[in-house]
Amino acid sequence: MNTSKGNKFSTVLKAFGILLAFMALLNLIVMVIGGAQTILAVANGVVANDQIELTNYFISTMAVAQFIAEIICIVVLGFWYYKAFVKKAKSQGTYESGFKKIASIKDIAFIVSMTLTFYFLDSVIASVVMTLVPGSGELFGTLMNSITSGNVIAGMLTVMLLGPIAEELAFRGVMLQTTKKGFGIVGCIVVTAIMFGIMHMNPVQSIYAIPIGAALAFIAYKYNSLVPAMIAHVLNNSLSVILSKLVSELNEVVCVVMIVVFGALSIFLYKQLPARQEKTTEQDSRISA
Repeated sequence: MNTSKGNKFSTVLKAFGILLAFMALLNLIVMVIGGAQTILAVANGVVANDQIELTNYFISTMAVAQFIAEIICIVVLGFWYYKAFVKKAKSQGTYESGFKKIASIKDIAFIVSMTLTFYFLDSVIASVVMTLVPGSGELFGTLMNSITSGNVIAGMLTVMLLGPIAEELAFRGVMLQTTKKGFGIVGCIVVTAIMFGIMHMNPVQSIYAIPIGAALAFIAYKYNSLVPAMIAHVLNNSLSVILSKLVSELNEVVCVVMIVVFGALSIFLYKQLPARQEKTTEQDSRISA
């Protein structure tokens, strides 16, 4: 594999381009849908043509707008990923189902334990960031409320299911497969994790998204499949939503204990998994959905 400096630099630029394309598509759709709903509300007399009322109404449309935008992104990115990687692998006879790769209990247990490790790690990181960066906690809360307020069901489905699927297609799908052309496993993980952090665009999420992004990239690279990474991402986000309803704040000491326990379990389970030879040539690469 050619891993010259020029090739690495161009690979990073491609990764950044994928990031910008994903963010532009997602935010454009949200703005268009939210704006259209607001204009219709004004035309029908539901909302007065007042700046404050218009802003508040527009924010209230975010849950549905984000829900629709994520679905469109999944369709677009899914088509991109299939055409660029899966279809090619099928034509070469190297395609293998991602579900088949994680069919054993040990594989599922490893994915779950690793997800829990980084979930609790991110909880500690978020707590530290909100302590050290004034206003970051309020900004994070406002962003989360804008997604889950209004239509609660649409908001929860977006955070727990649609968002993770769309982001996996973009970052551990298209971007990871693209960065493989210029980097080994470490480079792929670092580049995609940093891009994943940049995508969140706020101090709390941008910082804690890097370690979870690295974990998801490792899982996707390890299995050469989006399926386990999607499962891990859905589990992580679902835990965030469910536990936030049950517990007002996670105790840092408890989080550290959970990190140690699940981290050790992840290492133990990883060592029990059958060795998978990483393929680096185009002919040997086995792409999974």
